[in-house]
Amino acid sequence: MIDELGYLTYGPDAANVLFHVVNDRHLRKRPMIFTTNKPLREWGKVLHDDDMAAAILDRVLERGRLIHLDGPSGRTRHLNLEETLPAAVERARISGISVPEFPEPTAVMSGGRIPFAVARDRYFFKALGEVHPRFHTPALALIVQAALAVVLVLVGGAFRELFSLAIFAEWLFYAVAASTIFVFRKREPNRPKPYRTVGYPIVPALFIGAAGVLLFYTFVDNLRNSIAGLVVILTGIPVFFYFDNRRAGKQI
Repeated sequence: MIDELGYLTYGPDAANVLFHVVNDRHLRKRPMIFTTNKPLREWGKVLHDDDMAAAILDRVLERGRLIHLDGPSGRTRHLNLEETLPAAVERARISGISVPEFPEPTAVMSGGRIPFAVARDRYFFKALGEVHPRFHTPALALIVQAALAVVLVLVGGAFRELFSLAIFAEWLFYAVAASTIFVFRKREPNRPKPYRTVGYPIVPALFIGAAGVLLFYTFVDNLRNSIAGLVVILTGIPVFFYFDNRRAGKQI
């Protein structure tokens, strides 16, 4: 299954890779599912090759069915947007194209809790670990996150470039987090395990491998911005050691 084809920009070689995958599945009569917000006539622009896009669609549609889905996003159906917005106002969807796009509220609210938790462990500025006296939320951490987001939007380029950087950073830490299961299993083999990973060690290894492939293609597709984002991530290492030394000094 290939989800949201054309949602992110593709590198010049994406058409070749996709053709080989589709052709192999077509020859072996294996199922394929594509979801996309792009009309089929625009696949050539997405893949940077009209002929290759035509060849891919030829194999997909020979025995395939085209299903058109329309209507409100499933993520926002509980908001009753059709009732709360005037008819003349252009609707904005969380997913889709040609209208403004917004991150999901869960990502916004959870993102501020990462520096909050790090600060609570005294590995970051103490103020970010404080909670609001009335709302009991990491208010300052959320405000700092919002301010950084505004700066990135103003100086960081197009939304899709920022989205690609966010995907790169998120999946990098997903892979790192998944790899810790091997570290803890080796470092603390006798520690009680109230939850066991099904299929260990194959399942986490496959996840890390898939994350690595995604990271590689995201990185090479937008090399300049990916390097800049990686540098920003790596600056967290000296910051961590700085606060770690301060923490050790206070404990002494």
